Amino acid sequence: MYYRSSWCLFIGNDSEAPLEPKVENEDGTNNYFSYTPYNFSGKSFTQEAHETKILKDLKKWSKDYFTKNYVIAHDIKKAELDKALKDQKDFDLLGKITELKDFDQYSNSVIFNDSTGQTWTANLFKRKFPHLKVDDVLRIKSCSAKEDNSLVLSAHSNILKFFSFSKIEKYLKTNISSQTHIKNCVTKLSTPAHKKLEITPLKKLFFNPKKSEKLFRSHFCVLKVDTKSVAEYVEAYDGKKFTSLKGKKKAPANSELKFNIRLIVTDYKNQDDDKAYMVHLGDNSFLPSINTDNWLKLSEQKKAEKIFGQLTNHRQNYLDAVLERDKKNYYIRHTQFK
Repeated sequence: MYYRSSWCLFIGNDSEAPLEPKVENEDGTNNYFSYTPYNFSGKSFTQEAHETKILKDLKKWSKDYFTKNYVIAHDIKKAELDKALKDQKDFDLLGKITELKDFDQYSNSVIFNDSTGQTWTANLFKRKFPHLKVDDVLRIKSCSAKEDNSLVLSAHSNILKFFSFSKIEKYLKTNISSQTHIKNCVTKLSTPAHKKLEITPLKKLFFNPKKSEKLFRSHFCVLKVDTKSVAEYVEAYDGKKFTSLKGKKKAPANSELKFNIRLIVTDYKNQDDDKAYMVHLGDNSFLPSINTDNWLKLSEQKKAEKIFGQLTNHRQNYLDAVLERDKKNYYIRHTQFK
């Protein structure tokens, strides 16, 4: 096509009406736009009788082609996705919408599951993407992401929907989970009674907690450990204060070796909340496989490092934990790593 070329656009799937047609459905029939362009250059269009047959043959060919062929890549390798995230580069996603709701008057809050088994969130402008609904499968082109798996769409990013009869549509609908939350829970509550506690969003805990209660249950993902090195995760506690073990060959007398670390976390269930919070871990029973009395041994630290690698794998895992409020801080209690 050239700059001054004339053009007409026709729908590709006769069972789906166009979103923003330039002309009204004058007949009021379901198949009005099957052979009537919904958009075109200029103020009007002309259509010859022989062109109807050309259009009919093109639609038959395209439906047959999309039904039998994927046309575009139907799978994205997790290794390629992880590399793009590490290098902070744009990437493509194949995903299914599992949740969609109003964020404000201009945008929708959307949750996707992708073909690699991960969950992502995004805020999408209603005007640019008015056609999306739950259970749609699509390709998100040229996006990036933050640490909490929230997608960032740039001016050059776009979203492609597939024909309902296409091979790639049927493949993705079958192979991508429809569950809203598909991450693995890596903890368990050690007291059965605490399983009856309602799950409280982190935002409510930190901004509007129930003053009469001290114990809360919450679901969250750990972004990172706010401590410099694994060796500093455990400190000596004398009943009043913690003392660092850095540079020491043995623990101070009359002291207990305890975890004393801060976790930077984000809410898991309420993914509209993009804030990060600080949760404290000072309970040795959280990691029953780690003997803090042997913490000065390198082997024990390496074992702990491996476990914390799983805890901070927030793209795959989340924690179900009981949090105890102490003034303005929250501490993990009555919870164990599986």
